[in-house]
Amino acid sequence: MISPLLPQMRRLTALTLVACACPLSVHAQDGSVPSGARLSEEQAVQLALARHPSVQAWAHRTHAASAQLATAESIPAPLLKLGTQGPTSDASEAKRKRSIGVEWSPPAPGESRLREGLLSLRRDEAAHQENQARDRLATDVRLTHSALRAQESMLDEVHHSARLWEQVRRIGQEQVRAHRRTRAEWAALQIEAAAAQTEAQQIQLERDQTAARLQSLLALAGPAPVVGRESLQEASGLTEVEGKAAVAAALRSRPELGAIATRCSGADLEDDLARRRERPWLKDVELTYSAGPNRQDPTWGVQVSIPLPLGASAYGSTAVSEARRAGCSAEQDTLARQIRDEVAQAQRQLDATRSAWKDTQRTVLPLHDEAVEGAREAFEARRLDASELAALELRRSRARVAALRQLLAMRQAEIELARVTGRVTPSP
Repeated sequence: MISPLLPQMRRLTALTLVACACPLSVHAQDGSVPSGARLSEEQAVQLALARHPSVQAWAHRTHAASAQLATAESIPAPLLKLGTQGPTSDASEAKRKRSIGVEWSPPAPGESRLREGLLSLRRDEAAHQENQARDRLATDVRLTHSALRAQESMLDEVHHSARLWEQVRRIGQEQVRAHRRTRAEWAALQIEAAAAQTEAQQIQLERDQTAARLQSLLALAGPAPVVGRESLQEASGLTEVEGKAAVAAALRSRPELGAIATRCSGADLEDDLARRRERPWLKDVELTYSAGPNRQDPTWGVQVSIPLPLGASAYGSTAVSEARRAGCSAEQDTLARQIRDEVAQAQRQLDATRSAWKDTQRTVLPLHDEAVEGAREAFEARRLDASELAALELRRSRARVAALRQLLAMRQAEIELARVTGRVTPSP
């Protein structure tokens, strides 16, 4: 009979609630995760951002771009020139002259300032690209962490169902022998039990794949961390923005827009720098001293090179600049429209999944709880068969698994909305 299972069911429920209420452990300062420690979603994101090679690579690029700023104020180094001229025969050695000179290319007025601005924009663009990599990683970690929590809770439910099905099968077999249940009913029970076992195996496979994915995202060499279970009453830790505020937050925070803006500003500075270099200015200044043997017939020479820009060259430079600006403006407008569409779609998805989840939480799950509690009272009063009570328990367990899938869909919709509004990565 199933009555001995009732205390075990209550203890299992209590243990599950206690496990969900346990405080979360913080990972070690060296980035490792102690064995058996629970890792919250925020801790997992922070750990991945500190360890994952893709983010580290972009951080090094940003650092390199910052280091280049130190060269903005440097001036071109002078070029030392050594030479000889005159007849090549040995008899004409006295007629040869040897020369020494210095050649230098002075920067045009304002060139150093423009070069510093250009290097600063390149640093900013590298920082925006690093933030894009951080957002992608944070999104993957949050999606994987939430999926693993839900799958752990689903496994608890399907394992509980498997134990109940085993008990029901034994009861059904006894009822068939006592001619209280037909063989057709017994076969139907076996089919449902096999389906429950298949579902448990599928969820276990999904859970193992998700755990391996999270381990890879966290760049951990040891076992996958413990993430706990998803509670059917737990609220999301992500703050939300809706409507025009969500669009404004996205347009203000998305690093893709910042990367395009800095790239376009850099193109404008490159054009300004090119035009400045086309203006008449001292391109090369060369000072030369030459003399024969014993410093005979010394001569000094000064040579200055000044480029004279042609009208066609200036026209072509202007046309290129205008084309670049038009292309940048079109690219920014396209991305802004794409971001608005992403925000609207993410909000619709979140509204739909949240509505479905709230209906389940407020109506479906309480009805199953009420049915099971009533069945337990009837069973204890010997007004209900054990197999009927188990059937209600199993229906509730399946409903809880379905509810966990709905909750996971809502969690992932929340994460997607946080991503498209630029809030998926915690502030440093």
